[in-house]
Amino acid sequence: MRNRAWAVGIGIAAVRLAAGLALGGKPETFLRFEPAFTGTSMPLLLRTVGIRDLAVGAGTIAAAWSSSDRDLKRWLAAGLLSDVLDVAAGTAGARSTGLRSISSALIASPMVAAGVYALRELREPEGLGH
Repeated sequence: MRNRAWAVGIGIAAVRLAAGLALGGKPETFLRFEPAFTGTSMPLLLRTVGIRDLAVGAGTIAAAWSSSDRDLKRWLAAGLLSDVLDVAAGTAGARSTGLRSISSALIASPMVAAGVYALRELREPEGLGH
């Protein structure tokens, strides 16, 4: 199970790196269907989200290369917290922004599930406090 959890962790990191590069590099691409956001700071906001994902993805990959369960768990936990908060923000914003917020929450939800799975599988067995 550890190998599968590591594979899921590396997959999560790869998704973060891809999202980070896409959002950080060309956020306008993701706003092309939102004419109401033209001339606003939305590209900057998406770019900062991309930068966050790029940083967390790079940290997760570095932790995986270190072969340290402890380091990988820390980076996966940081990413999971970020994703849980993204889902919460998307859900909370549904009243004011409707489908945009709901779709944001839905996009982050699989990352939450993957993060929970990987962290659960990497958990140390009871009584082996390393």
